[in-house]
Amino acid sequence: MKIHLRSRDLLDVCENSRSNDTSTSSINKWKKASFEAINLITIRITERVFREVVNSETIENSHLLWTKISEQYASKRAVNRGRVWMDWQRCFYDGNLQNYIDNCRKLMMELDAVSIVVPNELLSYSLLGKLGGNPQLSQFVETLTFNEDIIEKPMIILSRLQDFASHINHSNSAKKEHDSSALITSFEEPHKIIFYCSNGKHNHRCNTHKKEDCWAENPHLRPSRQEKKRKNNARSHLSIAQALTTIGGPMSPTRNQVIVDCGATHHMFNSPNFFPNSFRNIRSEVATGDSQSDLLALGIGNAELKCKGKVLKLENCLFVPKLKCNLISMLELFKDQLTIQRTDSVFCLSSEGRILLEGEIRDRLMYITYDSPRTLLTLVNPNLWHCRLGHPSPSVLKNLGLPNPNHSCLTCETNKSCRLSFLDHFEPVKYPLDTIHIDVVGPITPESISGSRFLLTIVDQATSYKIIRFLAKNSDSFDQFVVAKNYMENHHDRKIKKLVSDRVGEFLNQKFGNLSTECGFVHIFSPPETPEHNGFSKRANHTVLEKACCLLNHSNFPNQYWAEAVNTAVFLSNLSPTTSRGNKSPYFLWTNSSVKLTKLRTFGCQAVIHSLKIQRDWKLSNLKVAVTRNSTFNEKIFPAVAGGKKSPTWNIENKHTDQNVPVEESSREDVSTLNSSALPVINNHSTNHEDPSNQQQEESNIRTHCLKIIGPRHPTLITSNLDSLHILPYSRRVKTFITTSNVPKTYQLALHCEEKNHWANAIRRELLSMNELKVWYIVDLRSDYKLVGTTWVFKLKKDHLHRTVEYKAHLCAQGFTQTPGVDFDKTYAPTGQLNSLRALIAHSWANGLQFHQIDVKSAFLNAPLTKTVYLSIPQGLEIDCHRYCLRLKKAIYGLKQAPLAWYHRLKDWLYSVGFNMCKLDPCVFNRKKPDILWIYVHVDDMAIFGENVQLFKTEISKEFDIKDIGLADLLLGVKIHQLDDCITLDQQHLINSLLNLYSMQNCKTVETPLVPNDHLTPATDDERKAFKNMVINFRSVVGSINYLITATRPDLSHAVSSLSQYLEKPGTLHWKAFLHVLKYLRGMQELGLHYNQKGNPGLIAYTDADWGNCHPTHCSTSGYLAQLHGCLIFWKTRKKPSVSISTAEAEYKSLCNLSSELLWFRQWCQEAGIFHFDDAITVWEDNQS
Repeated sequence: MKIHLRSRDLLDVCENSRSNDTSTSSINKWKKASFEAINLITIRITERVFREVVNSETIENSHLLWTKISEQYASKRAVNRGRVWMDWQRCFYDGNLQNYIDNCRKLMMELDAVSIVVPNELLSYSLLGKLGGNPQLSQFVETLTFNEDIIEKPMIILSRLQDFASHINHSNSAKKEHDSSALITSFEEPHKIIFYCSNGKHNHRCNTHKKEDCWAENPHLRPSRQEKKRKNNARSHLSIAQALTTIGGPMSPTRNQVIVDCGATHHMFNSPNFFPNSFRNIRSEVATGDSQSDLLALGIGNAELKCKGKVLKLENCLFVPKLKCNLISMLELFKDQLTIQRTDSVFCLSSEGRILLEGEIRDRLMYITYDSPRTLLTLVNPNLWHCRLGHPSPSVLKNLGLPNPNHSCLTCETNKSCRLSFLDHFEPVKYPLDTIHIDVVGPITPESISGSRFLLTIVDQATSYKIIRFLAKNSDSFDQFVVAKNYMENHHDRKIKKLVSDRVGEFLNQKFGNLSTECGFVHIFSPPETPEHNGFSKRANHTVLEKACCLLNHSNFPNQYWAEAVNTAVFLSNLSPTTSRGNKSPYFLWTNSSVKLTKLRTFGCQAVIHSLKIQRDWKLSNLKVAVTRNSTFNEKIFPAVAGGKKSPTWNIENKHTDQNVPVEESSREDVSTLNSSALPVINNHSTNHEDPSNQQQEESNIRTHCLKIIGPRHPTLITSNLDSLHILPYSRRVKTFITTSNVPKTYQLALHCEEKNHWANAIRRELLSMNELKVWYIVDLRSDYKLVGTTWVFKLKKDHLHRTVEYKAHLCAQGFTQTPGVDFDKTYAPTGQLNSLRALIAHSWANGLQFHQIDVKSAFLNAPLTKTVYLSIPQGLEIDCHRYCLRLKKAIYGLKQAPLAWYHRLKDWLYSVGFNMCKLDPCVFNRKKPDILWIYVHVDDMAIFGENVQLFKTEISKEFDIKDIGLADLLLGVKIHQLDDCITLDQQHLINSLLNLYSMQNCKTVETPLVPNDHLTPATDDERKAFKNMVINFRSVVGSINYLITATRPDLSHAVSSLSQYLEKPGTLHWKAFLHVLKYLRGMQELGLHYNQKGNPGLIAYTDADWGNCHPTHCSTSGYLAQLHGCLIFWKTRKKPSVSISTAEAEYKSLCNLSSELLWFRQWCQEAGIFHFDDAITVWEDNQS
């Protein structure tokens, strides 16, 4: 800008206030040049800069305008230096090398102008790292990166890049890739409109093929389905990455070493141990410099490298099992803002000055020093984990990162011998519930303790997730299957498409036939007398029963507990990774979440339950099951059970009947009404080619699960004695009653509860608001769209007396499914500070201003989005969710970026109507014309202070749909009483809720928050144990009263500060101190802040500190407060982190903390325009030394 003004001879009128020549002609000429400079400047600056620098004064004077721009954007202030540095961070290569060079050169000049000193080598690495993985630049950037002569001269690097850009523009042939380069090959094409041919004619607008290749005019050229399938398969194996693996010689790196590679486009690892969580399965070729063609990337996920307790987390890393060594991409490190520092033969990776990893340079390669990845579970005895996991196979232990047991397991050898299985003939499926396999096992002798004799096994083919239902008789299989079907379909929001079962009476009946007709799924039966053709469920039965046998035998449990063993076996089987599912567990594939295995304990080990009164261990002979969180386990002791006769085996008679053999009388009539010829039958597509003699010999050695327990089942004890663990104490009954509200959790519950009309109206209002604001528009669903799920959230809005005021329903997005950097960038949105709100209230009352409150309805729905987000069809919209989806134009509740988008939308509108934002509190806005006005913003709640607030309400109501509350009444949980002579702020409604929550509404009152002259001390071991048995979350307890001291109760500041020092190890003494605070609140609940017009004008502060009154640490406690116009604005009490050697030092520390707060508040008051400080601030303290 300065150069351009100088070229137009206009720089003089910008830098000088007036002409030296006072003649009329010179003055007129000066004014003309000044206006020309103003026009030139205002045309070339952006809209944001225009709003910040142009006003009624600068628009008439070029010197003032230029001075303001220079101070704002060319000065060396922290704000301006930060702006230039952020511009440098945001500068990235977008494919146009010339533009990138120009931007870098411009920004480097700005860095120099504002005196930001960046080491030249870091500047060079940064501008080279921003170039990414372009094939034309990779080799050239690599050459510059390792050229030590010019790496410290960034301007020379820009000149080299300028020459290379000119060479690219004038060259028609692409430069061949270097043998040791590593680039990414993208096979995604930009979206383009395709014109199709139809009716036997070629569309001349078609851009995908020529007329002579048109299938419409030449049908014989159309490929067959088999050819299309082969092309699709070939396309799926396109390479996505290339890596520098041309490493040879006698000093080649080993497989376990990690090397920083300047040419690799991805981080690549050859061992799954580098991935702490499971990775996503892919299959892509990796191109290398030495033409090694057998490298395949089989997974992608997040990896970790550990060195001396520090962890470097790397995203989107490839799992390449056959890679010679592990590679770290230097380009990816630069993208993550990591820097490389080199000293002789040693280098380190650092982020923001913190060193993460170190390494050494040998043979022109950069080797990283790291700790070998290993699972923490390996520190435990492998035999113990083998028992904890229910005796899994060695492959499962290997996938979990555990070593195999030190010796062979006799339990496994006894209970897992079996014959060979049939070959699998089921077609693969992709999604859950596409194919479900079911089977019935039984009858089982003896009965379980709940009277069950049969098992209904349900297995999902896509995920191998297993569900078990226990049956008293096999005719109950239909009812239990319907229950499981409803759960599965509701969990995945999908329908069952295919059901596979044996041709037996449990499934071949009228009930299952009607169910398949009504629900539209296909029921496939195996051929008669061939249960092996239902191998998927048979294999699941085999796995579960084997594991259950192992659990029972190893734990020495009586056999009537087989149902508990089966239930545990199913749970453990779902948690165990399977090789057929990419080493992922069925539980992870079913729920898309994982659990911590450290919570597991060995089945059948000794458990001791901790009760509030006594400690007891439950005897299994009593046939009682305790559910509690207070227990300890001894995994070395398996107590013998009195009265439980131990059996070496356990009888399972699994009878597979023909379709003509009914199971029970109830199913015989159903079978007789079916037409068996119309039912589909699974054909035998695989045969076993083993020698029949070998099969007979193998079958003769098969272990059968047969040994009956003679006699009746164990009698079930029926008693009227209730366990004290299941009886809530009186105080918790009150809490249970309070938290049990009528607010529904789901859409279905809202439409079927007693208040369904109110909730239906709330849902209707929400959808109507979204329609009026044009939040979305309907688009066709495509396979490459990533949909964000939706859910309904219902809420009751209540007043300070807990009376229902409004029923609210919000359609929320499931923001936890969004991907950072793809679906959103920044998420933080500022919220107003209570100090600012109290200052505005005090100022408005002292000057007789109005104080009103408004609420913006459906605030987030007014905020436009900058990222493309696709939403699944929510419940309540009658739109086909399989064909269409919603593309969001504006934000909705639940999106990660919704609060920030709404803040920018509101801020831009306030700017447009003349408001200015306070930089020290970005939620406070003010304007001076036409009437002075202040706005305090907290999300969608606004407090308005001014002489004529109705004018602003009229303005904002034209832009947003608002709810005019009038005089501020209840704002941010604070009750506001605006009387004729004063304003009071209290939280009596919150105090009443706390007293009811802890059953202290009728307690005795005290006069002080803490016991006078009684200092809190750390709890003893006995006190901590006693408090632990009370099962109280002390952190939550103290947090429940924290908002009181933040908003309106400074008298509780010291008490809460003292209690907060013992959140980690509380005891009964601290619990009694908390109850003492509640007793104080019971007697002083009406206290609050009282603002009147009789206070002293100006800002006055008070501070004080004790000396070493904290007996355990001898640290001092200080506190301060400040008043504006006699109204209390802010306060704080805290314990000092260090010991003071005298009372004077303690007072000085307190003064220092107060001074920091006063400086901020003084600058904020001047910026907001509520008070101007001409004199020093008066601070009172009582130290005389």
